[in-house]
Amino acid sequence: MKRTPLIICVLILCAAILCSCSGAAVPGEDLMKDTKADENLAFKFKSGKTETPASYYNYKNYSTDFAFRLLCSMYQGSENTASATAGLYSQLSILENATANNSLKELKNLTGKNQDVSSLNECNAYFFSRLKALQSKKKGYYVDINNNLFFNKNVNAGQQFLLKNADFFKHGIYRLDFSAEGSRDSINDFVASQTDDKISEILKNPLPDNSDIISTGTSLMRDQWLGGYDREDTSTAKFKTADGEVDAEFMTSVEYYLKGKKCSGFEKSFRSTPCKFIALLPNEDTTVYEFIKSLNYDEYQRILSSMSVFKTCEASLPKFSVKFEDKLNDVLNKNGVYELFNQKGDLKNLSLNFKGSVGEIVSSFSLDINEAGVGVSKPKLSTVEKKKPDAKVRLNRPFVFLIVDNESYIPIFAGIVTKI
Repeated sequence: MKRTPLIICVLILCAAILCSCSGAAVPGEDLMKDTKADENLAFKFKSGKTETPASYYNYKNYSTDFAFRLLCSMYQGSENTASATAGLYSQLSILENATANNSLKELKNLTGKNQDVSSLNECNAYFFSRLKALQSKKKGYYVDINNNLFFNKNVNAGQQFLLKNADFFKHGIYRLDFSAEGSRDSINDFVASQTDDKISEILKNPLPDNSDIISTGTSLMRDQWLGGYDREDTSTAKFKTADGEVDAEFMTSVEYYLKGKKCSGFEKSFRSTPCKFIALLPNEDTTVYEFIKSLNYDEYQRILSSMSVFKTCEASLPKFSVKFEDKLNDVLNKNGVYELFNQKGDLKNLSLNFKGSVGEIVSSFSLDINEAGVGVSKPKLSTVEKKKPDAKVRLNRPFVFLIVDNESYIPIFAGIVTKI
């Protein structure tokens, strides 16, 4: 494939721009500095384009199942549990391009057994380029997903791997000495500059100097509801937790109704990003863990297909906050990914015959859900006349929430709210 010398397409959090604005130094050597992307590839989303990659259905299936499987294995009982699932799926997807043999097999068992890497790459590029194109960053509303790979000093990256990253992922890739003083601080400062200091310490521990790769991912969102809540739409009521009932501030509106075998719920749209909020309340005879354990792509599709523009519900949503800032090694171990975390990791597609290890796969995000939306404080009230609802969904006990892409309904964030 012939490559034209076009300037690399810049994502929302492109390292070069943000570093020049914030003053944070690039941590070590920028391995993507001289690698240019082919911006004319057919799978890149363009405004008005409706055609998706041929394998997009499988990508939706696998990435959705991944979100539910991950959430189930992260469940913390009495504590809120959440994951930036789309960002983490992309973190693992790029590693599929580096791995081979059993290391690749372990990853594919989690991300999709029958999804070949080239199809995965194309769908990743389409999904994230669409998410970027259909938001109002200039107005301050966005879904910001930013991933980086940091290589230890002796790790080389082949040109083929770097080209795949440029074309399909656009992750930052840097090389530095993990054992050098201040190496962790330089990564933390760099990631802080990418997130406007919203995430200031993504790495908590000293860098493991006997490992070869560290993968970091940050996901941020800021948007208003398409229809916000007025003062008369809010009230205080009880929310049932494992430790008893607590007071919670509920926001009530009329939304599209969803119904599944073991749940009821609703969906609610955001104003400036191509995203929707979905809440699923397990039936009274089903625990939230039993529900999420039974949830897969097929059941999820049945729930979504129950939605009708002619059927609404009175939806009561409590204000809540969730966050996650930690490494996911143990969670990935639970899901069968072992070899990457020891020195037997087969990374020969990163560099010829290279065997090494991933020290940490780290994710960080936080979400505050309130009457205005996510991460904002001033509601934009709806002027649409509200129809008389057909049902009621009151999230007054543990429930599952998703923030999804409004085309594919792939979860970008997924969580279980058990406490307010």
